Amino acid sequence: MDIKQIYMDADALLEGHFKLSSGNHSQYYLQSAKVLEDPKTAKLLAEALAKQIQESGLKIDTVCAPALGGLIAGFALATALDVRFIFAERVNGEMTIRRGFEVEQGERVLMCEDIITTGGSAMEAARVVESLGGTIVGAAALANRGFCKREHSEITTQPNCKLPQNIPFFALADFTFEMYAPEECPLCKDGSEAIKPGSRGN
Repeated sequence: MDIKQIYMDADALLEGHFKLSSGNHSQYYLQSAKVLEDPKTAKLLAEALAKQIQESGLKIDTVCAPALGGLIAGFALATALDVRFIFAERVNGEMTIRRGFEVEQGERVLMCEDIITTGGSAMEAARVVESLGGTIVGAAALANRGFCKREHSEITTQPNCKLPQNIPFFALADFTFEMYAPEECPLCKDGSEAIKPGSRGN
């Protein structure tokens, strides 16, 4: 399965000058919402990701995703794995689990995002799950931005990866794009202005 081509066909691999959630700048941006708006594609990708996880033998009770970006990917993956799905969301800037969701003591939870960059949002939500008694057994995403080592990849973990090294990370493909601190961004130096796409921008 050519994940990069699927993103390109959906006009979800954007080229320009983007300000990322981290504050860094990049010439490229992955907009997974454009891929996941087609239910057939979402189902196809989730089933491929679920196959990886099932083949690993990892035991999972529940998939949890941080809103908003991880919701569709997380629900589709939970459907493919035939397990429960819950989500975490920000309330007054703090990640929380509400809406009646409960986590049992020792419940085995897989964190899921559409894209993992450093894994910061996933782990913020994971800490809430753990505070309720759950056990984080793995992480998953459709796409990996290349800062965290995933299963079946030669990419090594970078210092800014926030995913724990003692749990497996599953993703369908690596997308390794250059990122720049704003003061070092060559696109800024050329006079262009960064835009902020995605769930925290437009």
